[in-house]
Amino acid sequence: MRCVPALAGAFRRGSLYMAQRFQSLSFKVIVTFILMTVLSIAVIDVLAYFASSRISDEQALKAKESVLIFRGDMLQDQLTQLENQANSIARIEALQMSITNLKSGWKTIEKTAGDARAELKKVFIAGNPTPPTSARSSSSRKGRAAFIIRATRRRRAKSPATSRIPPSAIC
Repeated sequence: MRCVPALAGAFRRGSLYMAQRFQSLSFKVIVTFILMTVLSIAVIDVLAYFASSRISDEQALKAKESVLIFRGDMLQDQLTQLENQANSIARIEALQMSITNLKSGWKTIEKTAGDARAELKKVFIAGNPTPPTSARSSSSRKGRAAFIIRATRRRRAKSPATSRIPPSAIC
């Protein structure tokens, strides 16, 4: 290919102008400023990327930890419910066994003694070392209300004047 002389001269003049321009102080200052700006922006971007990735990793770890704690609490609650259900079932089975034992004991008493009710009354009421009329047994059974009722009845029995007052007037 042949070079066109007019273009070659313009090219030489343009390249000479560019060469002079590249070596001028103002061009070097501008290029240095642009390079420093691009470099500082790149460094800031890299630092921001690492900092944000570290923060997002910490947040993801905290979120996973809170989910695990929540699931652990739910699992603990479910295990507690299962334990309570198992205890209830065991109590029901123990109650059923107690009722079965009571029935068989009742039948045994009926076979040996004849009358189970009379035998139980003899053992638990007549042969009781602490009779039900004592204050200790009645207060433990019925509480303070039974004591107050008995005391009121005794006072009424001792005093003939209060026996004439109708009960509705006292309360």
